[in-house]
Formats: sequence, structure tokens, C-alpha cells
Amino acid sequence: MPENALLAPALSWSGHLRRRIDAQPGFGEWVAQAARAPVDAATLAAWFDELRASRTGQPGPGPLAVADCRAVLRKLRERVFCVIMVRDLAGLAPLEEVVGAMTRLADLAISEAYRSVAAELAEVHGIPREASSGLPQEMLIVGMGKLGGEELNVSSDIDLVMLYGDEGETDGRRPISHHEFYGRLTRRMMPVISEIDADGHVFRTDLRLRPDGDAGPLAWSLDAFENYLISQGREWERYAWLKARRIEAQAFEGSNPAAQAVQLEALCRPFVYRKYFDFDALAALRALRERIREDWNRRSFHGSGEQVTQADNVKLGEGGIREIEFVVQLSQLVRGGRIPTLRVRGLLPALHAERDAGLLSADEAERLENAYRFLRRVEHALQYREDQQTHLLPQDAERRAELAHALGYADAASFERELNDHREFVEATFRGVFGQNDICAAGAGGAARAVDPEVSLVERIRTCLPADADDLLPRAAALLNSPRIRSLPDNSRRRLAALLPAAVDACAGTKAPAAALVRMFGLIEHIAQRSAYMALLAEYPDTLARVARIFAASDWAAGYLTRHPLLLDELLDWRTLLAPPDLPALARKLSDDLDACVIDGTGEP
Repeated sequence: MPENALLAPALSWSGHLRRRIDAQPGFGEWVAQAARAPVDAATLAAWFDELRASRTGQPGPGPLAVADCRAVLRKLRERVFCVIMVRDLAGLAPLEEVVGAMTRLADLAISEAYRSVAAELAEVHGIPREASSGLPQEMLIVGMGKLGGEELNVSSDIDLVMLYGDEGETDGRRPISHHEFYGRLTRRMMPVISEIDADGHVFRTDLRLRPDGDAGPLAWSLDAFENYLISQGREWERYAWLKARRIEAQAFEGSNPAAQAVQLEALCRPFVYRKYFDFDALAALRALRERIREDWNRRSFHGSGEQVTQADNVKLGEGGIREIEFVVQLSQLVRGGRIPTLRVRGLLPALHAERDAGLLSADEAERLENAYRFLRRVEHALQYREDQQTHLLPQDAERRAELAHALGYADAASFERELNDHREFVEATFRGVFGQNDICAAGAGGAARAVDPEVSLVERIRTCLPADADDLLPRAAALLNSPRIRSLPDNSRRRLAALLPAAVDACAGTKAPAAALVRMFGLIEHIAQRSAYMALLAEYPDTLARVARIFAASDWAAGYLTRHPLLLDELLDWRTLLAPPDLPALARKLSDDLDACVIDGTGEP
């Protein structure tokens, strides 16, 4: 492809690229030549070495001075951004190359900034060392979100959490505590990456996902981090740590950061992935989605004061990128504790794992993947225009047509059709998974008021099963007065107050409603203090109806399911119950479960 043709799509769309080329003689020719090859790890390393040598005259492997590090990283970022833009808009770079290049740039920037600042601090205060071995102790830098999943967009923030191993003192002429050393290191690192100067910036950085957010220290010891997860870790933080990944960064010769990384993994995995299927995650993710949407609605104005709709936002709006992420990551949080293959960080690998595990049909997985790839490409095009972190589609029809042309569409109408088709499918899928009903609304913390389950239950029994009410009401009273029910916290009582009438409705539609309801009461009493199972029945009315039909048909099946509520999960998809058993697949699953037990060291199924 001729150089002019290669650059043309990006130059016609991006004012940022035009200004960069106008300001730097020869830069346009360099970009056109560099854009002929993929931006991979080797390319990135070669560009860094070239810029380093140009800046310092020394290509050596040691850490750069902080000022030199700042300048080199900003020049490197400009190269990566412009070359990736040209390749993407010319149709040469798949999504994996775009997000991979940005992720590798972020990893390199973090590592080099860490080395530079750590070397500067160590000259004054010495090196922090492990208490047991005396080896140098590195800071554990954890990439969160899209950085952790290796899927950064082209104008992304990077979310970081800073951790370290042992407490102690550094070994220099002016020793300070490890806590103070790593706090200073973090504070001085961030401007190297995020501060805007004459050369721009590398990445905006965000440390608010650390324990206690802005109220907490900048760096946490692993012991303090473990105590936090055990005593205060919240449901949304499980979502935040789902993609957490240690950034490879080493400042001190002879250190062994891999050992600390193993300790970190041992802390995070049981926090993120619960041992049993965890249906509480559905309500938690739905609440997080609504908080994000409400926050965006409060800020959804252009500079002119014109309000934009959710349809304008390809990330946070309905049918947008975030809804695809929530659909995929819900299954990871709910089932990852029992299905090890779901414990992957990237969204597309997780989507493929869920397809292979039978949690999504091949068609659903393909359509979600196609929508994700499309929306991410649109997101990147929007950010290429002025190198801004935006997800808003243009309001102006002419600008919208320019966007369509930059993405390779003949006209705006064809682009809009594909956009709407993808978003409608994503929205429908999201609503199917996260669709709110009365039960989950009652259990997700709606109104903070005391709820009496007996009132709605008695009324529903008299209405739906009048002929059996005299026999059923004493059993209902026994259930409500049982120690397990009486000791429930308020949130669980709200969920129970909504679940019990729904259970009556489900049983009333069976062939033996009274028997089914008595057996259902036994199940509910058995699982009342296990919120994951209560959440399953509350969040999935179809599953509740299937349980009712089984209970009406068989006392033995009802007793078995009550004793083994883990089997409730098998009722989520009725198709799997009607399909003939796949014995080889069952054997493979049993083998995987046994292998997981050996890895965990628990010996428990």
C-alpha cells in the first residue's frame, strides 16, 4: 500500500495526527513506514532503546534518570498511539494488536518509572529487604481492570494497586520504614507516567481501587491487605480484582518478586472466586451497573450544556461495552469457584471459556464477540480524533458521517444499522441476564425498612390455595418461627419476604400444589442462611418454577435436592436436563474438579 494511501484514513479523521505531523518534519514519513509492520513487543522494545539512546547517548540496561524517563516514555507513547491509529483505521490491525500494544506500553512505562524512582530513593534511604531471606524486596504493582486484562483502549486510564511484602526498615544511610519507602515511591512514580508537560503524558493513573480508596495509604503490606479482604472486602471489589495482574517490574538486583506474587494470588483467588456457585454476585453487579449509570447521567452534558443520551455512549450506554463485560464477568464471579477454566482475565478469553463450558451457546458467544469487537473499534476511532478519553458518538450528522467513513463504511446509514443491531442484541442479552424482578428488588437493599414475611405469605396462601390454607398455614408459621428464619439479617428477610409469595405462586401452578409447597418450605428453611442459594431462587424465577414442578412430582427428589442444594444450579438451563448425558464430558469435568482439589490442597470437592 502506498504511503499516502496508508496514512489517508487516519489523516482525514484525526486532527491530533495532522497536528503532530505538521509540528515534526519527517514524522509523517516515519509513521507511514513504521505502520507497515505490527506493533508487537519486539517493536516496542526497539523503539524504547532507540529513544533512550537518542536522549542519553547510552543504550545501557540500567534505570534512567527520572527526567529522562519522563521524556522517553512520552515520545514512545506518541509513536505507539500514532502508528496504531494508522494501522487500525487502514484495516491492518486487529483488536488484539491495538489493545496489546497499549497494554505493553503501559507495562513498560510502569516498569521503567518504577526502576527510575526506586533507584533515586535507594541512593538516599537504601533498599527494603525481606525479613526472612534478607533479599531485596520489590513493590508489587498490580494492574486492574483493562490493564490487568491486557485490553487497554488507546486513551485509557490505568488503575493500579501498590502492595509490598514485609514491614521493616531500609538499609541505607537515612533509613525509613518500608511503609514510608513504598508510599514515597508510589507518590513520585505517578507524575512520571501521568503528569502533562510539553511532551504530553503517557497514561492517566488512578489509585482509587486500593483498599479504602483515597482514604487509605498509597501502598499496603500484604498482611494488611489480607486483613482488609477478610474483614471489609465488598462485593464490588471482587469485580475489581477479577482481572488483577501483577506488572513485571524489578528495580533491585537479586530480588525474587515471583514469590510475593504467589502469595498475592493465594490471597486474591478465594476472595474473587467463591468455593460454591455465588448468585449474590448478580445483585451486586446490578447495583454496581446502576451506580455507574447514575453517575454518568449526572455528568452527561457536552461543554455547551447540551445533554447527551445513553445511546450516545458506546461504553456506558444501553447495549454498550460495559454491558458485555458485565454479562461475561457475571458467570466468572458466580461459577469461577467451581469451574477453573473461567478464571481468566481477558474478556474474549473468558467469553470463549464460557462458550466451551456450555454457559453460552455458540451463536450467543459469536454475536457478543462481534458486538464487542465492533464497539471497541468505534471507541478507539472516537479517541483517535483528538487523543481524548471519550466514548460519546458525535451529535452532528456531518461528524457522524466522517466517523462512518473513517471506519470504512460507505455511508452513515450502513454504520448506524450495524451499530443499532449490535447494541440491540447486547441490551437484550444484558436484560435477560440482569433483568430485575420484584424478588431481587426486595433483596438488593431497596428500601431500608423492616419487612414481615408472614403478612404477604398468609395472604398469598389464602388467595392461591384456599382449599388447603387451613393445613398450610400452620406449616408456614412453623417455618417463619424456626430459629434459622428468626435469626436472619434484615437484607435476607427482605429477600425472604418477596421469595415466599413467589414460591406459593410457583407451587400453585403444579399438579400437587399443597405437597409441593410443604416441600418448598423445607428447602427454604434449609437454605435460608446460605444467601447464594436464596439469591439463585430470587434472581431466577424460571428456576423456582422448575423446583416447584420437581417437588410436586417426587418427594424423594425434593428431599435429595434439599439435602444437596448445590444441584439447584443444574436447573438454571432446562435444555441441559432434557439432553442425554454426555458421559465423556462428565468424566472430563470430574477429572478437572479433582485436579482443582489437588491444586487447592483442600482435598474437598
